[in-house]
Amino acid sequence: MTAQCNEIELLLTKQLPVFRDYPFLTQAWHNDAADRADVAFIFATVTKLPDQLKRVVLNAAFKIENRKERNLYILQATNKVISLLPEPLKQVMAANDDVINEVAINCADRCRRLALHHNFKGHHSYELNAQDIYAILTEYAQSYQIPPINLSRSGATLIGAIKRMLDKNWWNRKLRRIVNQAYEKAAIGLNIVSKRKQIYVSDLMVEKRTQQKLRNEQMLSSMVVINDIGQQYTLKEISDLNVSNPAIRKAELMVRMRGCEELSKEYGHQGIFITITCPSKYHAAFAKSGQPNPKYEGFTPNESNQYLCSVWSRIRAEWNRQGIKPYGFRVAEPQHDGTPHWHILLFAEKHDVYEIRRVVSHYALQEDGNEKGARENRCDFMLIDAYSGPTGSPIPGHWDH
Repeated sequence: MTAQCNEIELLLTKQLPVFRDYPFLTQAWHNDAADRADVAFIFATVTKLPDQLKRVVLNAAFKIENRKERNLYILQATNKVISLLPEPLKQVMAANDDVINEVAINCADRCRRLALHHNFKGHHSYELNAQDIYAILTEYAQSYQIPPINLSRSGATLIGAIKRMLDKNWWNRKLRRIVNQAYEKAAIGLNIVSKRKQIYVSDLMVEKRTQQKLRNEQMLSSMVVINDIGQQYTLKEISDLNVSNPAIRKAELMVRMRGCEELSKEYGHQGIFITITCPSKYHAAFAKSGQPNPKYEGFTPNESNQYLCSVWSRIRAEWNRQGIKPYGFRVAEPQHDGTPHWHILLFAEKHDVYEIRRVVSHYALQEDGNEKGARENRCDFMLIDAYSGPTGSPIPGHWDH
């Protein structure tokens, strides 16, 4: 019975659209027993991957003529992708949001049982041994690579942290983020995200983000608030009136930027536009060809941004030591392969401009500063004409809704 079920499952799998471009896999019958074993192995292995990654792995695999090397590549590529997820989530890389939501419900229920088991005051209060319960739930969350809730933040409490970990919606947000980040890292590692393919971010993440925005709009539109004089508004209408609205957020940025420019003119300050880029090892693909970068060390966009934050903190510390006090704006922008770089618009006293450039260059080149092209590409400077008007600032062109 088991063998018959496996055969039926294999026949159904062959009908999936993702496999139609691979005749070796969709062929009804192979006379060679080794071919039949290969087909069963390939299906069993790549089924763990989302369809978009299946295609990439299979396209590369079927360019390999040697049977053993082809199967070994499929196994290693699949395991590498799956390893990006924590152990409890390794089976959900190819899952949809409904499955992730189910996992989140189970995790919240598990936390609730753990809390009740270690709670000596009853079902509704955790004050007596909140520290112990927090530690137990945090350890469980960390098994899913969820960092501990920061209790040093203003208003954060042990009870509040415990209640968060009992909430299925909290788990749903955390798990969805982990799975999405793992997928994006896999897509970057497989050279899907590049100038020649899916630029800036994978198509699947764009689709998911679009769906998320739609869900948020539907939720806000479905909720109504009533004020003291009986006026009714949907939360969507209220949200559109504040900085949650991208158009308003951009307008506020432009107003502040114009204000800084007017202030700089009044005091005779110099505007300077700076771009800081990560070293080569943070970039997955070459900018011109889109081919994989052999120096790439697997850094995620988030890790690349953390590197830029560390560089910026050292730059600001050195300016502070020298009494240099620039003011302005900072924008993070993805490059073609998803690796961020920063655009910084600063205004400062004219006699500080040379030292500002020297300090930025020093710290931007501190890591791998001797590699080829580092001095030309790692950081760039452009002085802003004080009389060019607000359009003279390059930052608006890099603003992303």
